[in-house]
Amino acid sequence: MKYIVFWEFEAKDFEKSVQKYANLPEGMELKSLSENYVVLGETRGFQLLETDNPVDIAKLALYYAPETDFTVQPIIEAKQVMDTFEQLKT
Repeated sequence: MKYIVFWEFEAKDFEKSVQKYANLPEGMELKSLSENYVVLGETRGFQLLETDNPVDIAKLALYYAPETDFTVQPIIEAKQVMDTFEQLKT
């Protein structure tokens, strides 16, 4: 499954967040589908990830806690939605 993961932390936690990012633990089967993007001038951003095990998304959020807040949305490609719509019409 593919996910868009929005993240945000307070400026006071910048150094802790950077250290955690540099030392991401092993054992999470997350495939990055994009770069990790940052909103300019802010301490928030997003990344597209893929995993067969949603527990890995939970592990990621727990690893970065309590400094970073996550919002996770499962996503699919627009073509899949259009194909499904066409199938349902018949």
